[in-house]
Amino acid sequence: MKLLPNLDYNFKEYMDLLVEPVKTSLLLNSIKYKVFDHLKNFETPETITEILGTHLINTTHFLNALASCEFIIKKDGKYKNSPKADLYLVSDSEYYLGEAITFNYEWYRPAVENLPQLVEKGPESYSDLKSESDELWKNVTRIFEKFQKTGTAKQFAEKIVKLPEFGNFKKMLDLGCSAGLIGMSITAEHPEMKCVLLDKPMVAETTKKIVAEHNMTNRVEVMGADYLSEPIGEGYDLIIASATLYFAKNNISEVTKKIFEALNPGGIFVSYHEGFFNEDTQPVNLVLSWMGSMLTGQNISYSKGELASEMLKAGFSSVHSETTRDIFGDMEFEVARKL
Repeated sequence: MKLLPNLDYNFKEYMDLLVEPVKTSLLLNSIKYKVFDHLKNFETPETITEILGTHLINTTHFLNALASCEFIIKKDGKYKNSPKADLYLVSDSEYYLGEAITFNYEWYRPAVENLPQLVEKGPESYSDLKSESDELWKNVTRIFEKFQKTGTAKQFAEKIVKLPEFGNFKKMLDLGCSAGLIGMSITAEHPEMKCVLLDKPMVAETTKKIVAEHNMTNRVEVMGADYLSEPIGEGYDLIIASATLYFAKNNISEVTKKIFEALNPGGIFVSYHEGFFNEDTQPVNLVLSWMGSMLTGQNISYSKGELASEMLKAGFSSVHSETTRDIFGDMEFEVARKL
């Protein structure tokens, strides 16, 4: 009789992965149908079906699945948002992330829906890339405002405040600032420092409105310029670049040198970007999130230590790097100092 072997591994992780796309679909379609807008209070499936104009039995299955994922709560046959869904997934919430989540998914879509095509035929076979119109950039700026508002700006500011030189800063630059909340959050933590927010003119148009909405116009200036090809100003004590140097991938040496020259003696440059390691196979969350871009010929990511090396080449006397985890995964927080 042949006995069954004692295996060192099981295949649960593979089976678990088959369920993850269902969870993603539940979230994206709930946002699409604005389900969470109608679940601020406990509601019956009949009420939700009537509002959405959907099939009662399948809508009940849909709501049960949302409850199983803890997006919503089910009690006594009725459904209501979880506290987190009320905060982030109700469209009239100040912190609504529905548009931001669906926008971000577009970067993952090629790897999810077009993987065989792209692997077999290459990036030229994919024609669904977004055009970089002024209107698109305006909309994207408001989307990034949501991400910055819901935690990333505060988290970044807390790190900058801990720098021993922080109290002596007089002027800072948020390079490629997008919505500008990171630069504004840092400025708000300092008693007198002035701040320049710099991004492309079509982005800066929206950023100016956001600065005014936060009553920061007395300390924050918005500059519309392409930092790849135009001047970025001078006399800064601090320059930050958070998830923006991807655009400088092809001329990162020139941009890093420009940053170095724009700083005062004793100035600091802080970079916040990912860093691939282990032969570009780790960290897994970043490898997977960049997959769609890479497959479509947009490999603008960095390896761990690559940006730090560029900083030293540009003339910075030292670079301190640490890996930190935010909502997007593991990122490299790198502080370069100029003598």
